[in-house]
Amino acid sequence: MGRAMFAAIVANVFACTGPEPVTPSDRPARDATADTIVTPTDGAPPDGAACGGEAQPCCVGSMCNATLVCEVNVCRAQTTCGADMQPCCVGSSCRSGFVCASGTCRPTTACGGLSQSCCSGACESGLRCLADRCEACGGAMQACCGGGACGTSLSCVADRCQPCGGVGQPCCGSACTAGTECTAGTCRGVDRDMDGSPAGVDCDDANPLRAPGRREICDGVDNNCNTTIDDGNACGLWVHTAASGSWAAYALDPMAETGAPSPHAPTTAVRFVLDIESLAIAYVFTDTTHHVLDVRTRQWTASGPRDAIIAQLAGREAFGGYTVPAGHAGGNPNLEGGAILTTTGVINVQFDIAMRRWSFLSEAPIPTDWAPAANAPMYSSIRAAWLDIGNADNWVTFSPMSLCMTTTTRVGPYAGVLSGDRVFFFEAGSCNRWGPPVSFASFAPFTRAGSPPLARVAAAFFQAGQLVIVGTR
Repeated sequence: MGRAMFAAIVANVFACTGPEPVTPSDRPARDATADTIVTPTDGAPPDGAACGGEAQPCCVGSMCNATLVCEVNVCRAQTTCGADMQPCCVGSSCRSGFVCASGTCRPTTACGGLSQSCCSGACESGLRCLADRCEACGGAMQACCGGGACGTSLSCVADRCQPCGGVGQPCCGSACTAGTECTAGTCRGVDRDMDGSPAGVDCDDANPLRAPGRREICDGVDNNCNTTIDDGNACGLWVHTAASGSWAAYALDPMAETGAPSPHAPTTAVRFVLDIESLAIAYVFTDTTHHVLDVRTRQWTASGPRDAIIAQLAGREAFGGYTVPAGHAGGNPNLEGGAILTTTGVINVQFDIAMRRWSFLSEAPIPTDWAPAANAPMYSSIRAAWLDIGNADNWVTFSPMSLCMTTTTRVGPYAGVLSGDRVFFFEAGSCNRWGPPVSFASFAPFTRAGSPPLARVAAAFFQAGQLVIVGTR
């Protein structure tokens, strides 16, 4: 066969059947310049870049050559992961004794504890992983623990454990403390006495006169719930009735307890009192003012400048006084006498009952001859005085007349004087001598329940069988 015909036959065969098929290889082709697997996909490294080898980027699918493993997208030998300060191995695993914390293996003792790194997001009991730090959780104002858990009487609100169950606090689930109820997620008190203070806060939710923060009034009740009855200046007037042997306490200004104070009640410290027994009134004096008290009703009926009714008091500091009832010992039944103790001497005055007017009688120097001196008080320390005409109640255990060393059995009047913490007794009818004093706490009226505290006594007077104490403010 000629050369030309052979070429034509070969050309015809190829035209009909095509070239012999080639079996594709199951493995990718190797790069001629490196022993590196090249994966021809869109995720492969750029042309010419190597992958899969040690310290090279992982190939697509986190694949590496031979025994290498892909760690944080870098192929590494298995022996270079899982140990202390080495990258965590596949699955965030580490060797025994180590845990994976932020992609690095650390000793188990260096993570999971308070303020330590979290152990693969985990922390010890009672701690929570926050920003890869183990912080306390579940306590008051701490972050809530897993699942919103908090300690006893705490509720998880906005991922913080807050006190719950009390008045004004979030409900503990749907529960609240006794005397409160859960309303719209908040515990609100049940105010049974409608005084604005709910049960659980109110010391007595059955009495509208008792609630925390309430003004204390003189009524024998602990109004402000501080466990003390009639504390502060709630009471300012105490009346002891000799016949019953009992005390009654009243507000110095009863109208003030209703929210409308009397314009005639004293508002500064009381210094002394001069009472007019026949009119059942008392003139109560401060440093600058006088105030008229109706003893029967305990209402204030008039007031004005102190020196306007007794001009001789101008510029004087007065601290005590007492009166002698009109008509005593045969005296004028229209005139009631009085003595006022000042820092410069004793001013003697009288009150005209018909005219209702005070007038000056005389002035005596400060007494320096009180006898016996051992029984007499210090003049400048006297804080209250009263005159008891007959000692009918036997408060003084001896006969005042016995001080005069006479044979008469007439009891006679005596003046009671409070000085310091003792009560002194002055025979005020015949010889003007002092008897043995007694302690404030042992003088009969002050031993009885309801007696005013010594510190609150500002002035006193005795009228119609009643010892009346006016209190300090």
